[in-house]
Amino acid sequence: GERFELQTMGMGKWFLWSIPVALVAFGLKLALTPAVVWHEGPVWEEFLKLYDRQIAAHFGGCQSKLVETTFGLTQVYACGDPSGPPVVMQGGAGSSCVVYTSWILPKLVDKGHYVLAVDFVCDLGRSIPREKDKANCPKTPDDLVSWLKQVIAAHDLSGRVSLVGYSYGAFISAMTAVKDTATVDKVVLIAPAAVFAPVTGAFIMRVLFHTLIYAGPTGFALEDWLHADPDFNFARDRPENELAFQRALKKTSPLATTIPPADPFSAEDLRVLASRPTLLIIGEKEVVVDPQVAIATAKQHPGITVQAYKDSGHLLIIEQHHKTVEDEVVAFLGT
Repeated sequence: GERFELQTMGMGKWFLWSIPVALVAFGLKLALTPAVVWHEGPVWEEFLKLYDRQIAAHFGGCQSKLVETTFGLTQVYACGDPSGPPVVMQGGAGSSCVVYTSWILPKLVDKGHYVLAVDFVCDLGRSIPREKDKANCPKTPDDLVSWLKQVIAAHDLSGRVSLVGYSYGAFISAMTAVKDTATVDKVVLIAPAAVFAPVTGAFIMRVLFHTLIYAGPTGFALEDWLHADPDFNFARDRPENELAFQRALKKTSPLATTIPPADPFSAEDLRVLASRPTLLIIGEKEVVVDPQVAIATAKQHPGITVQAYKDSGHLLIIEQHHKTVEDEVVAFLGT
């Protein structure tokens, strides 16, 4: 359609020829990749070693628990005073709750919140799908809501729960807020996938291209593209321990990440979402969705507060405004 054409125009000939090549490579990868048992084998073992190191360094004061759901065991880290206002935090696809180890979560705990940091049941982290079989993973948005509701219900929480999600985690949070209005209090959506605007064709093809064909000379071409600063170089600008973890994560994600598609919400769903306090945080140089469409759509609903950052992209966790984003979230949940 017109929107896809606008997104792909000017992206260069590499984008056009990469589409069929990426699709062929994707098919070959599926056909040639041997079956790997969940959490077993050298790739998983290396990732989990580095993952556990991150958890030990940052979540040492939290209670680690595996919550049983119909979709499998979900890893949860419960941090802070259980009598405090509850907050559930989720990362994006191809990641885990590690994104919050030194961002937002510690400040929420310091402010008295009881935070549940959750690894999606079928993604990177310590969660385990039922029977270690990805066929048992959530397949629809309703499944996602059912999964998160079961995670929340497994805890004796005081009062309604606020939800914080980044990227695909924001999609799950927003969908749960729409479908479970009795449970959810406030909602924070950071760089959300879909919800207010469709995921761009450019992003989908970049993921395929950089995952299956060429990840750039440093292996982080996708991360460099997601960042708003054209001079940013992930391999040069991030600490070595983070690079090692990200390299292991990128190798493991194709074995793990299993998520339903994320589509924009209907007008009725957005109306329900806006019936509770909702904060949208988005960079004006976002590339996963069209930021102008997302901002305009959100602003049609008075219950949604929009905080747009002019010089930020999708990687708000590490971009120049990451501390401001952290303060915005803490202040919003504290009001």
